[in-house]
Amino acid sequence: MALGGSVSGKRMEAKQMHCRWTFGLRPLMMLVALVALTCFGGSLMQRRHYDLKEAQRHASRARELDSAQGRFWFNDALVHYHEGLALKYQQAAQRPWLAIKPDPPAPRR
Repeated sequence: MALGGSVSGKRMEAKQMHCRWTFGLRPLMMLVALVALTCFGGSLMQRRHYDLKEAQRHASRARELDSAQGRFWFNDALVHYHEGLALKYQQAAQRPWLAIKPDPPAPRR
């Protein structure tokens, strides 16, 4: 042991080189919660985008049928049907976390 601190120096080097990640339960739970919230937020954004697209589709269909009202006698029922669906999907886009009921059947001609 002529070098004096060589043994403790080797231990110090070993401690510095051996870096180990340790996670406790709390940080791990926070990470899982963060991932879950991110996924939930993404699904809400997708659902809102779909609902807005459906509302726009039904509103344009109602306008299209309303402009051709003199041609067919059943257009009034179809216009109300598509206006109702447009309103339903607009409201669903405002609250995408809520479930929506299935669309009612279209009125018969």
